[in-house]
Amino acid sequence: SYLYGGVVQYRAGETLGPRVLGDYELVLIIEGQVTYCVDRRDYPVPPDSVILARPGFHESYRWDPVGQTRHAYFHFEMARMPDDWPDPNTWPIVRNRAVPAS
Repeated sequence: SYLYGGVVQYRAGETLGPRVLGDYELVLIIEGQVTYCVDRRDYPVPPDSVILARPGFHESYRWDPVGQTRHAYFHFEMARMPDDWPDPNTWPIVRNRAVPAS
């Protein structure tokens, strides 16, 4: 139904939330160590990781305590979920970057 987003920078130690998310949001952490809290569970989110938040999430962010955090995001709503997609409740919340095998 809609899509909008941008790139945001936060100073060390800033927070966002708590809030109840009203739509879907995809967040790509570009710089900084982030802690994402949803429904009382903390997720560590290093750079190059993605958060896929869903409507109704009770969420908050703790941005990097010692350096700046920069992230790209977009909010979106879907008029109809494709029939061949899995239930959004089964989608991962955080996908951390893959660490290459040595």
